[in-house]
Amino acid sequence: MDVDCLAFFQDRMSRAYEEQIWAVAIVAGMNAFIATQEGQLLEAFKYRTTVICVSFISILAILFVWSRHLIFIHYDAIVKTAFVKEANYSINFKQAIPAYLEFLVRISGVSFYTVVILGMAIIAIKRLYLQNKQNVAEPSA
Repeated sequence: MDVDCLAFFQDRMSRAYEEQIWAVAIVAGMNAFIATQEGQLLEAFKYRTTVICVSFISILAILFVWSRHLIFIHYDAIVKTAFVKEANYSINFKQAIPAYLEFLVRISGVSFYTVVILGMAIIAIKRLYLQNKQNVAEPSA
């Protein structure tokens, strides 16, 4: 495999990582906005509609982050295979990370992103719930 192909795969790996970061930032920002502006949102939209939208977008973001993670692993495997095939000797990539930690290393970032998205969605939904409860208890005149 030549240098151009390796550069291509490395670019794809970097792009998958960057897309994860952007998805987390966008959805966390959206949920932070909802958590701070819940009163105005509930004046414009129904509570149930807003909660469904927050939940749906958050779930899609989690699926997107995991799909980018799987794509990153796919390209990583291609690059590692290319190195092993091109080398005159066997390269053991697992020497750097103990076998019992490899799984944790592979999912640590994507697990963190999932927790951030879920946490921000829970905060937004909780704030919407409390604001809706207050609106129902104190109907406007």
